[in-house]
Amino acid sequence: MKTNKSKQITISKSNGITIKKIKNRFKIIEYEIYQLVEDKYIFEKYKEYIKNSKNIDKQSECLFWIAKNYQTLSVINICKQVEERNDVESLVNLLKDIKKIKNNFSLNWFLKKSPDLMRDDGENDFKQFSIKSNKKISVKKIDEDIKKIKQAICGLRFGKKRQSVESLKKYRNKRGAHFANDNKKVSVSAEKIFNTIDLLEEITIKYKLLLNQPEGDTLLPSNTKIAPKKVLSLMAASLIFAQNINGSLFILASREMPCLKQSKTVFRSM
Repeated sequence: MKTNKSKQITISKSNGITIKKIKNRFKIIEYEIYQLVEDKYIFEKYKEYIKNSKNIDKQSECLFWIAKNYQTLSVINICKQVEERNDVESLVNLLKDIKKIKNNFSLNWFLKKSPDLMRDDGENDFKQFSIKSNKKISVKKIDEDIKKIKQAICGLRFGKKRQSVESLKKYRNKRGAHFANDNKKVSVSAEKIFNTIDLLEEITIKYKLLLNQPEGDTLLPSNTKIAPKKVLSLMAASLIFAQNINGSLFILASREMPCLKQSKTVFRSM
């Protein structure tokens, strides 16, 4: 009895991975990265409010506390996307599994998913994933995206184990999830965090195109109404902790944020 060894190898490599399973997993990852993008947007708006406010002490420990918490939580959540354990979902793991079933992602499959898509437009969109013949996706291009993610999160490497001072993963391991006692310098700038989130958003949008063919160049909804409420919540917290105003606190907060007048009872109970 003859056995098809090549077929057996293909099955073992794919390990039951299907496009449908990939798409379901992608939804989880997309939401995680969307949260990072939204939090970045909120924090940037919050910084603008603080900068332009005349009533908040810019040297307040409260502002430092908010910024520090944003930094730590963002780094921890960013680093989730580079985890390669089999029991976790991450963008890197997803891209590695797409590689395993690369032959399933053909140009014909891509075009059939959306009958209304103009063929020329579809072929052009597919080129960012494909090899020269533009018939199937390229493992090399996926590897390039994985490398970008790892470099952004893990930082430049100096040897097998050493990571650069500005490595987000190093910061997560030594200052975020744990506190190392080696006293080695670990620093992460807001710019580094923002740039990494932008990269994760860019790559997520790219593979969303492969899987779902959406429109848009951002994960944020076109009508971003949810963010202002969260920004105002941060502002309220800053006003509460950064000022010693007692009875006139609500009046001051209302001047900064007129919409708080609508939630007077809630604000006074804080």
